[in-house]
Amino acid sequence: MPDETVNDPGTESLRGRVTRGVLWTGGGQVSGQALHWAAVLVLAWFVTPEAFGVVGFGVTCVSVLGALSEFGLGSALIQRADLEDAHVSASFWLSMTAATVLGALMWAAAGLLAAVVHDPTAVPVLRALAPVIPASTLLLVPRIMLARRLDFKRPAVADLASEVAFTALAIGMAARGFGAWSLVCGIVARPTVRAALLWGPWRSLPLRRFGWRHCREVLSFSSFVMGHQMTTVFMANVDNLVVGRFLGTAALGQYTLAFQLGVVPGQRLCEVLGRVAFPSFAAVQRDADRLRRGFLRMMHVSFLVAGPLAFFVPLTARPLIHAVYGPQWLPAAAALQVLSAAALFYAIDNSGLVLTAVGRPGWDFALAALRASAFLVVVAACGVAHGIVGVAASLLVATALSAIAKVVLLDAVVHVAWRDLLRAVAPALRAGTIAAATGLMVARWSGSGQPWQVAWTVGSMGLVYLALIARDSFVWSASIPRPLGGHRGPMWGAR
Repeated sequence: MPDETVNDPGTESLRGRVTRGVLWTGGGQVSGQALHWAAVLVLAWFVTPEAFGVVGFGVTCVSVLGALSEFGLGSALIQRADLEDAHVSASFWLSMTAATVLGALMWAAAGLLAAVVHDPTAVPVLRALAPVIPASTLLLVPRIMLARRLDFKRPAVADLASEVAFTALAIGMAARGFGAWSLVCGIVARPTVRAALLWGPWRSLPLRRFGWRHCREVLSFSSFVMGHQMTTVFMANVDNLVVGRFLGTAALGQYTLAFQLGVVPGQRLCEVLGRVAFPSFAAVQRDADRLRRGFLRMMHVSFLVAGPLAFFVPLTARPLIHAVYGPQWLPAAAALQVLSAAALFYAIDNSGLVLTAVGRPGWDFALAALRASAFLVVVAACGVAHGIVGVAASLLVATALSAIAKVVLLDAVVHVAWRDLLRAVAPALRAGTIAAATGLMVARWSGSGQPWQVAWTVGSMGLVYLALIARDSFVWSASIPRPLGGHRGPMWGAR
């Protein structure tokens, strides 16, 4: 199987392919996120916080076991320069075997897992979600091979179609009174639709052509990546485990809503850049100048995306929750304010892609372990005692510590000076601060209790923010020094 990667000098320019990749992936993610918000809004009218909590716990189990089944092989296939068919085949069978075993274990251990949250109603939900683990692993090979080509059109269409399937199925079933099962069926539909759309070009893949040497070669790189992924997934879900274990499924439902509104939108939009940036970083990993410039551009855009969440949501969380979701969801408002403040620190997480692209996945793993350890220490010391707000604050502290350490490490390993990084993210910070101050004045003048008042406040902040970043981003982009030889950065430069 010929591998048309970005390292082929005869292929189209890296700049054009990355730009189209950002547009396709960004369009798919923005559309999918809009559908996701609409689905959460409607489902919150039909499904109780307890049901949200039970399904949220099941999704947490699926996420942790699913990350373990991948073995970090996705990043290993993208980063490897001399990729053979046998490497792809070995990665597929290793991950599918692990996913099938872990899915069966989740089904068999559903009773033990339900005891963690002290809710026996979680048992059938966990068993129904267990097949999602091998179904999601089916997506590994087509996603990775398309990413190596910097071809993001098909994954974007598949992601959007899966979100449409989730929204239609979940809302339709919830309106008929199926409760938690409406969420379960919608979640199962996602990987099913994605697999059907992504596997078309790879039906003739020679999946029998591999040996133990190829397994060892892909696993030699993926071991650190798997460690980082597992730590990252654990970090992304340990707060749910803590809330479910010590505060109950009702509190977990409230916390899940806050996390979906305050963190997930920024994460998904930053993933757009990450999916496109990683293969392009890997393609120019030996060109330090282009790598640094591409990284700074990625951080610049990541902060522009995260800025509205970090600055706008804390001002409008309580009236927004009350007006849109109803008073039964008000306990989620304070946690939403804290979690949204962490959006800027989550944006820095993408910087770990540079470390992995240059063959240093161990450092990214160490930083993820630092964040997990910091969270466990803080949440055990004082977080749980203050309910879901304390858990959210513990996550904020841990994410901030990890982000600071990552910036220091990037300066040492990839020579990205913190002053250059600060200049790259300054437009978003400046625009967010001024827009938030504008929002405070508008809210004080018009009030913020009614839906139209909330919309007026958010709209005012959005207009100010867009106007400022349009000016500041242009100035910053023009100030980036050109590397010697007239090359452009790795994300935007001609190959």
